[in-house]
Amino acid sequence: MDVQGVALGTLVSSTLTTIIFLLYTFFELKKLTTIEFNIKKIFNIKKIQNILNINLNIFIRTVLLTFSFLFFTYLGNSISEDVVAANTILINLIFLSAFILDAYAFSTEGVVGYSLGKRNFNLFKNIVKNSFILSSLSGLVISIIYLFSYEHVINLMSDLEEIRELSSSYVIWLIILPLISSFCYQFDGIFIGASQTKELRNAMVFSVLSYLIISIILTKLIFNNGIWMSLCIFMILRAISLFYYLDKIYLRFRNS
Repeated sequence: MDVQGVALGTLVSSTLTTIIFLLYTFFELKKLTTIEFNIKKIFNIKKIQNILNINLNIFIRTVLLTFSFLFFTYLGNSISEDVVAANTILINLIFLSAFILDAYAFSTEGVVGYSLGKRNFNLFKNIVKNSFILSSLSGLVISIIYLFSYEHVINLMSDLEEIRELSSSYVIWLIILPLISSFCYQFDGIFIGASQTKELRNAMVFSVLSYLIISIILTKLIFNNGIWMSLCIFMILRAISLFYYLDKIYLRFRNS
């Protein structure tokens, strides 16, 4: 079925995963507690509004993040189809590293929320410090793995020699990005765990707007290297802008 087969296979697998996950979660929760479908509790307007406010900010942030990667592809397309193909191989490897590093961010969300609930500032500081150490070290390990294995991985993802060579010529960005991006991923986990989603949204707005301007300029000056450099700058801006808002979380502890 060619491309339609890829799309259909993705749809079917995603649907099956959702159904299996929901059933598994339901029966596991049933072992731990009594599950009651109380309509009044489920449709509590105040709680729904609170959830929507938090999720709306995360939704806006995620839309902007997705747009930035779509714009990354658009910039590559403005150069040539071969560049798009090479960048697609490399960006998928970046996404793979992101999935690995996001594991620390997801874990941090829960323990940050716990430390806030307990009003334990020392615990929060330890969580932040240790999570950044683990995440950055993991990012460094991934970068080292890519340094020594990129040829094999690229060869697995394409059988076209010109695309392989083109991908390899930009592999320096694949090597440095996991380490650079580990910091912004970790900040995401901290701010979501602290329910500081407004700051998360604002930081993303600033980072994406800056990225758009920088990427257009750098692409005109140094072509595909400019696209990759601007992506690195985007990740750095995400981390810096969230670091700027970190005092907001500290303030919550002082006021509690």
